[in-house]
Amino acid sequence: MSSQAVLWGLAIDFWDKWGFRLMLIGAASGAITLVVSVLSSVILYHVSDFAQKELERETSRLSVEAEIARRDIAVANERALRAELELAKFKAPRVITPDQQVALVKRLEVFAGTPFVLAILHEPEPQSLMGQIERLLIEANWKQQDWSGGALQLDRPGKLNVGLVSAADVVVQLDKKHIPAWMPAVTEIVVGLLQAGITTRLETGDLPTDRNIDAVNIIVGKKQ
Repeated sequence: MSSQAVLWGLAIDFWDKWGFRLMLIGAASGAITLVVSVLSSVILYHVSDFAQKELERETSRLSVEAEIARRDIAVANERALRAELELAKFKAPRVITPDQQVALVKRLEVFAGTPFVLAILHEPEPQSLMGQIERLLIEANWKQQDWSGGALQLDRPGKLNVGLVSAADVVVQLDKKHIPAWMPAVTEIVVGLLQAGITTRLETGDLPTDRNIDAVNIIVGKKQ
């Protein structure tokens, strides 16, 4: 082909050179595009992988926190339930069941003839418990006497009088001069009431001189 040939107003050699150059530029551009594409894919892969791992870590953290929260709620609910049960138990009146009464009578009838007097806090619940204790002691053939001492007594038509006092729980009192003879008997009644779930304590010593010290003093106070 003649170098003097003309295309679009310029020598054909000009177009030949620039055509080859543009082809090289296009090839280089394609290579760059390919490299950029590969690099972008690698970058996006790592970004995606990082984001996925971050999501998994966050999900795991939230799961742990949720599990801790569930356990805390379960513990709180359990404590609340225990508190409700304890409150219900506290409010429930003290009761000696029939089976417990039978067992107590058997334990106490060994000491038949032991004298006793009763005193109560003048409220319905202590009165009810005193009645249960009174019946089983009489059934065990203990000998009830009128309460003496103090200005307040509860007159009960057809029954012996009981004292009116301010007290808590059940208190069994024994004057020290009767410890040798009656300690086994009072021990049995204290242990028996405790086994029946009735909070009871034993007190020994010098009872007030205006009280009936020649009898076991049984005081039924407020439930605590």
